[in-house]
Amino acid sequence: MNKTLHITNHSGTTKNLENVFQYLQRDYNLTIELISKKCNFPLYISKSHADHIWYQEYKQRLLAEDCTTLVFTDTCMYARPFLQNIDDHALKIIVYITNRFDWGIWGFTDKEFLDLYAKSSLHDRVIFIADNRYDQAYASAHNIKFYYNDIVRLTPEIAEIAENKIKPKTDKMFVYNRGSKVADYVPLIKNDSLANVELDIFGENYKRYRNQAHICEYIGYLHLPYQTNIQSLWENLGYGIVYFIPSQKFFNELLFTTEWYYWEEKSRPYDLLKASISLAEWYQAENADYFVYFNSWADLQEKIDFYRENTEELIAKKKFIFTKIKNSNTENLKKWHNIFTDFLGC
Repeated sequence: MNKTLHITNHSGTTKNLENVFQYLQRDYNLTIELISKKCNFPLYISKSHADHIWYQEYKQRLLAEDCTTLVFTDTCMYARPFLQNIDDHALKIIVYITNRFDWGIWGFTDKEFLDLYAKSSLHDRVIFIADNRYDQAYASAHNIKFYYNDIVRLTPEIAEIAENKIKPKTDKMFVYNRGSKVADYVPLIKNDSLANVELDIFGENYKRYRNQAHICEYIGYLHLPYQTNIQSLWENLGYGIVYFIPSQKFFNELLFTTEWYYWEEKSRPYDLLKASISLAEWYQAENADYFVYFNSWADLQEKIDFYRENTEELIAKKKFIFTKIKNSNTENLKKWHNIFTDFLGC
């Protein structure tokens, strides 16, 4: 049996990897076990601290737990102690990049870290994969080699929602206050759309929402992208939730002509900034059918009105999302299956 220890501090990546293992057991009859454990590692781990973590905290523990594989998600820095000491163990390692691989190195350069990860990506017991094309391109530019030429997308749980529950219960839009602050753009929506857009706002400094089923009660999810990819996007698509997002043209207008628009890569050099937009999951051609794009605040109002007045079109959109996300899961689980059979020998 393959016994995999997943080291992370992110509930979303934990849920995604649990999905992967459950689907592989169900669909491919693989005998595999996953143990997810949170760690107390800092965002940056120096070379000496990495050795301390390995020798003082994990070396004996991993021998006792009889693990065969390690998986790291969320922050690639967490893999440093285990890559740096790879000659001291026989474990296989999967680094699943879901954020910049060098996240935690800010305002300085750690050449030993960069060299370690580039060298490790060539090791026969290590593979790197990524969940979005920008992170894969960014890491590749630092000489990291990947198991696949393309990404391994997230594999959310697919909700079983009855036909009579797909129809929304309200004419309002769901908004979550993260990234760009709603206080900066809601007045613009109201000014440009004659105040017809009705919003329920949740998140920081606002009320809490219950769960994905709660979001399903709305016409859709108004979202201004703030990262190249987020775990919750795929979790919500698994519930057929319709995202209303700026078109790439309008996104660029907001990003480059306002001070308030938040984009995680906004301070990067121009070529990286442009790549972060063009390679973001929000603007990949094969993902376009998940979304409703709007070209202006007024256009947002028109798109919302269309789905308010044509409920059958909204229901059809949701059904299409369910079909598309199921196909996406199938495609990406094949990649995971290949990893477990070819790389891990399951």
